[in-house]
Amino acid sequence: MRRWFIATLVLVSGCAGGRSAVAPPEPEVVTDSPVVRERVLDRSSLERAEDALSDGDWVTSWVIADSLWREWTGSAELDPESAEDLVGVLDAVGAEERAASVLVRAPFELRGGDRKTLRNLVSQLSIRELQGLMEPPDARVEARSIVGAELARALAVADHPEMARQLAETVLAGSPDGTERNKAEDVLEGRVSAQADPLRIGLVLPATGRFAGVGEQILEGALLALELYRADPAHAAIDLVVLDDSSRVEVGIDHVEALGEMDVAAVIGPIRTEALQSAAIRRDDDDLLILSPTAAAGQGGDLNVYTLWDRDRREADVAVALASWLSDNMDLDTLGVLYPYGWSPVALEALRAEVAGNGGRILAAQPYVADSTTFGTPIAALAAAEPAAVVVFADNPRTVLQIAPQLVYYGLRRWVTAGDANWSDPAVVRRLDPSYSDHRLVGTYVDRISAGTPWRTFEAAYEAKYRKALTDNMFAALGFDALNLILAGVPEVEWERRGAIGRSMRSGIHQGATGSLGIDPVSGTLGREVFVRVLEDGGLSTPDAEEMLRWAEEQMELEEFLRALEEEKEEEEEGDG
Repeated sequence: MRRWFIATLVLVSGCAGGRSAVAPPEPEVVTDSPVVRERVLDRSSLERAEDALSDGDWVTSWVIADSLWREWTGSAELDPESAEDLVGVLDAVGAEERAASVLVRAPFELRGGDRKTLRNLVSQLSIRELQGLMEPPDARVEARSIVGAELARALAVADHPEMARQLAETVLAGSPDGTERNKAEDVLEGRVSAQADPLRIGLVLPATGRFAGVGEQILEGALLALELYRADPAHAAIDLVVLDDSSRVEVGIDHVEALGEMDVAAVIGPIRTEALQSAAIRRDDDDLLILSPTAAAGQGGDLNVYTLWDRDRREADVAVALASWLSDNMDLDTLGVLYPYGWSPVALEALRAEVAGNGGRILAAQPYVADSTTFGTPIAALAAAEPAAVVVFADNPRTVLQIAPQLVYYGLRRWVTAGDANWSDPAVVRRLDPSYSDHRLVGTYVDRISAGTPWRTFEAAYEAKYRKALTDNMFAALGFDALNLILAGVPEVEWERRGAIGRSMRSGIHQGATGSLGIDPVSGTLGREVFVRVLEDGGLSTPDAEEMLRWAEEQMELEEFLRALEEEKEEEEEGDG
């Protein structure tokens, strides 16, 4: 058994003091989400959202409800019935803070039922979310009183007595209703006790069994994230509860269920897709966020279930980004595609759709056996099709090292060549001869080479903490990013407010060591922003389309020159014969 698991259950304790309402930096808010815009008070849209919800399609319901929320909130035309129905849908799809904002900014006097609904909603919000609801200048007086009383109580529980007392006095100055008056008086008279125990986050990882090495590295990354978080004494106290699933799917599922009963704020793990999917189904409450660092799939179907390593999503995003860049910047719309057997069919279909949408065609798509020693046949087939550019996908960096030289040898010297993130792997850039790597475009989501990137910052922190080199894989960084995503939205007080974590993840883009992470509002899946770079002189740089075209012309001239030399040599040999 590895040293970091002294027992099946390990508590990594946090400091209980020094709490503050100050939270980690807010993520960048996405302002151009591809959501469907609706006319104000278009009841048919709301009905579609309700129908989707009844069919179990929370993603579609969320997209429509989010669009209506943007249009209806604060609108003078909003009526009580429409507000009530929209609030119900938003609440059901995990957007409680938006549901509350509809009532806070309602253009009508809140009825008894509306006030009861608002009290229930704000009781689920974090301190940061409650503070946000206090900001709108058009907030209703009675709604501000409800939010203010709840915020005063939350601040008291989070051990901010002075802030809590000041807000409670402000609430009472407005002569609130009985419920809010009682909450404010409880704060002023010291009847609200500070929370004694830290919030807990569960980790389900393999400490034993065949995936023990993976589990150890993920935990190292998570512990580093926790250490950096605790460096700020203003942050809330956090404990980690670590359970060993022994590299067994069924044990991991049981552990997630047990952590739910222990009232943890969120769970990192399990690491395998089947365990993630089953654990999600067995949750008692969908406000318990489950985030797998390594599952290949399993997200999008259930609320608050995500993975950092969704294979189909990752490969499709890269394929689409490359095709889009080649079309938009170089007007190259006819492609040849080389991909390994077993490559994501979802990614291939996404690539075809993108190329077709740009008015182009895939002239040839050739699969290859990844562990083969020669790739001559599929490469020659691509060359014969004479596409404007060639896109080469690989299953791992080792395959890139094998296939890159053969692209030139078998006749693909003169075409613009683009590859996936495996082409930007440090091992590839370090070992591949420049004649096979320079001027190759790369679609990737993380820069592990250039100085000053989030990856290099993480790498330096990791090696300083553990006094060893970072392993040449993503596991530790995935553990680091997983915990940071949770810490960014952790409700500074009370585990019952843990829905704030999922809402935080869905609110914008989060910078991580493994890329810029965000939830796609259309699919409900967690993914990374993809950018296109060019390999040059052992590094990654922003590509210049004109320079790339000049390089392609030079390669064509070189190929014609070499072909002429070869023909001349053959003629001489025939003459000598």
